[in-house]
Amino acid sequence: MITQHRKKLVEEISTYVAADYKLLYLYTSEELKTMEILNEVARETETQMIYTYDAVKGLQCDNDKRLKYRKNEEKNDIYWALEYIENNIDKKSFVVFKDIHGLFSIDQKLARGFKNCINYTLLNHMPVNLFIISPIMYIPPEIEKEVVVLDIPLPSREEIKDMLNDFLNDIGFAGVSEGLKERLIEALNGLTEIEIANILKFCVQDGEINEEDIDTIISHKQQLIKKSGVLEFVKSQENIDSIGGLQRLKNWLEQKKKIFDHMEKAKKSGVDIPKGLLLFGMPGCGKSLSAKVIARHFEMPMLRLDMGMILGPYVGQSEENIRKAIKLAEATAPSVLWIDELEKAFAGIRGGGSSSSEISARIFGTILTWMQEKTKPVFVVATANSIKGMPPEFLRKGRFDEIFFVDFPKGDEIEQILKVHLKKRGKEHWIGKIDFGSIVKDIENRKFSGADIEALVKEVIEEAFIEGNDSISTEKFTNKLDSFKTIAETMKEEIEEMRNNAEKYGFTPAS
Repeated sequence: MITQHRKKLVEEISTYVAADYKLLYLYTSEELKTMEILNEVARETETQMIYTYDAVKGLQCDNDKRLKYRKNEEKNDIYWALEYIENNIDKKSFVVFKDIHGLFSIDQKLARGFKNCINYTLLNHMPVNLFIISPIMYIPPEIEKEVVVLDIPLPSREEIKDMLNDFLNDIGFAGVSEGLKERLIEALNGLTEIEIANILKFCVQDGEINEEDIDTIISHKQQLIKKSGVLEFVKSQENIDSIGGLQRLKNWLEQKKKIFDHMEKAKKSGVDIPKGLLLFGMPGCGKSLSAKVIARHFEMPMLRLDMGMILGPYVGQSEENIRKAIKLAEATAPSVLWIDELEKAFAGIRGGGSSSSEISARIFGTILTWMQEKTKPVFVVATANSIKGMPPEFLRKGRFDEIFFVDFPKGDEIEQILKVHLKKRGKEHWIGKIDFGSIVKDIENRKFSGADIEALVKEVIEEAFIEGNDSISTEKFTNKLDSFKTIAETMKEEIEEMRNNAEKYGFTPAS
């Protein structure tokens, strides 16, 4: 049974074949699925022969008996394969090259070989279409104008549902409830067909399929995402009450949650699905904590993108990494994508000239375009300590729904943060014995960050433990305050610059 999504792909590729596009790059990690699609395209376009080439088996075609009499050394030589295409194919044919991105990167002449082959087939009106199937996007500049890139998506919800139903029917589990099926489909979203098949087989090893298998699938999914090397699956135990202060941010999140909770209804009413937000401001004031809390509050999986992991040492690796990260995030949607320390991605982007600044500019362009055009419900939470050197076009409305400036906590926020950390460490019984008024005033005057306040609470609790005395007094806090060196005192110039930028761009205060 061919699904609507696969039918659409077959139609799209068939259109390019009918228009005689000579080279199509199919960007995918699902080779078997893509070959099935190409076989369907061949039937639709009355293509008679399908040749395949890979670096191990060389050029092959079940219907071309001439290849059986060729030596393996010949068939494994990609230049020989290109020459064979030019001189021996006289029927309507597809030639599929598998995983040759590595050959392009080590052999500078290969791009010229492909260009010659394309030109030859065009000049001689040969009924041949070339395809490259690869999980890595690497196109030599010499053939950029000749190639059409098609992204083969991971299985849609419709396809996963069909796979799940077929699997359950085959093993005699047709009685699984629709509610459990829906949760299984949600958990399997973002995996390849082979991964889905393998995980389902693993889940039924105990003779049944139940709610516990959802955790098993998520655990497998976390490992697969981890192996990608560009994203990290983050599971947070914190909730929105774990954030002290930042009330304006919390109120904003509550409004967006209503949209996510009723996404289909919101779309029908003409409401845009939230794109994301940027949290910029003082170090240690809850930006990272807020990012983790947002995913749990929206009841979505969180993927963390570390810009340091995106930058790779090889040509094209950084750009490929960011494309892979975006693809994974979209496949897992609805999801939260946390871009941590955003400023790392754009360090030196304005300087120009160096290779690193050119790479940063390309990464920036990819993220910028995706954020503007994305249709999948991926809510981006970007955090940054500084926006120095960040392109101004990244900070305008449209990229993010809102940009919040996170300042040092003040007044009631400080008291909230103190109480959060006391409760977190089992010291609720101390709360009624402390005069928070005087402590809060001192902390506000010294401009403590949230991290500074947490460190203060930890030191007071540690001292009480060492003394073997679980009682508390306001003096124990005030005595500790005198010995603290805060971030505000060590980073005066940077903090002043942050405030100036927040005012310059008109960012919304998070508190």
